[in-house]
Amino acid sequence: QERPGVRLAYLNAVVGNVFGNHTVQTATDSLNNQLNCMLVEGVLPEHPRPVHHLLSAKRRLGIDPDQWITQYAICSECWKDYTPIQLRELPSPSCTVLDCSGLLYDERVDAKGKIARTARKTMPHVSLIGSLRRMFMRPGFATSIRDSRHDQPRRNDDEDFVMIDMYDGTLWHELETNTIREIGELGAIRDRPPNNSPTAMKITEHRYGLHLTLNIVWMGVLNNRPHSTRPIYCAIKDLPRDQRYHQVNVICAAIIPGPKEPNAQQINHCLEPSIRELIEVKNGTFRYECAHILMNTCCEASKCISTTTMNLQISPQTIRFSTATCQHRTSVLNGTAGHSHDFHHCVFCDIDIVKVNNPEGYDNSWTPKDDYQMLRQSFYSKDATQACRDAILKEFGVRWSILNLISGWLQSQKSVLDFMHAIFLGIISHLFMRVLFGGYMLSGTGGINSPKRRFEEIINAV
Repeated sequence: QERPGVRLAYLNAVVGNVFGNHTVQTATDSLNNQLNCMLVEGVLPEHPRPVHHLLSAKRRLGIDPDQWITQYAICSECWKDYTPIQLRELPSPSCTVLDCSGLLYDERVDAKGKIARTARKTMPHVSLIGSLRRMFMRPGFATSIRDSRHDQPRRNDDEDFVMIDMYDGTLWHELETNTIREIGELGAIRDRPPNNSPTAMKITEHRYGLHLTLNIVWMGVLNNRPHSTRPIYCAIKDLPRDQRYHQVNVICAAIIPGPKEPNAQQINHCLEPSIRELIEVKNGTFRYECAHILMNTCCEASKCISTTTMNLQISPQTIRFSTATCQHRTSVLNGTAGHSHDFHHCVFCDIDIVKVNNPEGYDNSWTPKDDYQMLRQSFYSKDATQACRDAILKEFGVRWSILNLISGWLQSQKSVLDFMHAIFLGIISHLFMRVLFGGYMLSGTGGINSPKRRFEEIINAV
């Protein structure tokens, strides 16, 4: 309803802020200057009354990202999450988790004399389902999703076959969807199709079966200050490889607050909102009415608009854990023991820490981990006392992880080897520091023209 000139002023301020690196105050001043020019010319409308701040201009344009972000209040101790509605309805500021002494909010009296609650700690979260809806409303996005229905399975059985991408792997075509995870009376775990169907559907049998990877990266956000944080983001591996990590194609589900690294209980609570939605989508209970989308190549070429019901099936079974420091933090996520554990430091086999530095530790004679035994002990650990949890971790090398609620998730088979830290911070670091430099194969004699200095300049220039 606003005049085109006013909307153009809004848009110029937003573009300057987003693409011109203008601060909020600078963009707001630019907006007010344009509105003042219209006022002097006598063309500034009185109704609807123009807004004079950048954030309000984004709302008027309908591009305010804050409308898609839910600010969860989290406990100051265990980081249990509460929605804004739950925060208002709580009878007291004490956390509802058993044996937790944390507090959730402080109360104050606002300008109107009403009691307002302010969360002590918050975690911003973006809906996975809502993000997928917005993505599939973009023209051309649906057509860019890879169709794996006609792929030839088990191509890796051919020794001469060369893999190009993740979809060439065997596991890509074996992942199942629309399954239910059940726990037996004696703790046995199984995943079965609903309605007692004989077999579960493969995710590649769906046109829009999505393979998601869950990434968590630990990083410092302030210079010279010990404050770190973690973004939780999802990437769609069915997109072309050069488009998977474009900003518009990545779902930043949450930002884990700092300032210190969370423990296992805290990170489980931070993942809880995303896992709830992931289970809903994976079980096939989420159906999205997709309107005004160019659904296939034919429609896109003819510029037609169609309305189609899309049944999105998402597999979280290819969940990938990416950390910015060490393998220990990966073990906190998937509920396994750390790399320094005496008997269960490897999530893939039963090698112990004594053999890891010997040749016999790499002769492929070790027994793979039993995923379902690990799941059984993990569920035992969920409601056990702290002493029992420590005993299970020591004996079986597992602890509770909220990822175990997802049907099809297996702690060993569906975890990815931390290649970056194992190779670059392990083997490559050993080669440079111990073999090349420590063995004096690259001498430092000669100052800036020495072999060592020239080698360092070459590496730093890459």
